[in-house]
Amino acid sequence: MAYQLAVKEGRKVGVVTLDVERIGAVPSLVSYACILGVRCAGVYDLIELGGCLEKFKDLDVILFDTRGINPRIKLELKELAD
Repeated sequence: MAYQLAVKEGRKVGVVTLDVERIGAVPSLVSYACILGVRCAGVYDLIELGGCLEKFKDLDVILFDTRGINPRIKLELKELAD
């Protein structure tokens, strides 16, 4: 999706990952973002998310990468919704 928006459509794109606990998740996304020429950030909580959104306010599109969840575990769905 980031490739399509940034490279093919020429839009200014940012990627924000909330998947900061998985080993290697943020560095992998940062590498991919650098290749595409898009901005990237990993956020740990709502305060960091607010700051990130402020920094990215000049972008056309912000994509969010969430951690994988098991849809059968209601607690994980609730955490994602919160």
